[in-house]
Amino acid sequence: MKVKDAINEAGLMIPDHNVNEELLYIWLNRVQGLVGSLISEKELPRLQSELDELAVPEPYSALYPLYLQTMIYLYLGEYDRYNYLNSLFEASWSDYAKYYIRNK
Repeated sequence: MKVKDAINEAGLMIPDHNVNEELLYIWLNRVQGLVGSLISEKELPRLQSELDELAVPEPYSALYPLYLQTMIYLYLGEYDRYNYLNSLFEASWSDYAKYYIRNK
């Protein structure tokens, strides 16, 4: 999945969020940091372009748009939606981590 795909998917789910693209990149880089800590990389390359490839492969890459949606709802102060989506993100992250550890 590319950066633009994650941003577009999150935008489809929350169409009028009005969150600055720079902030979306900050959030995606935060997830890349989590991934880097899991796969023992000191630091994954910083995401700077919409064409940059995200580190988590399909089908686990859904965690990126989930994280963006989670953070958008937090930013908007919609805490019930934030809590719900955060639980989905945590489950998605857990699934990926288990997959990675099993297959590393």
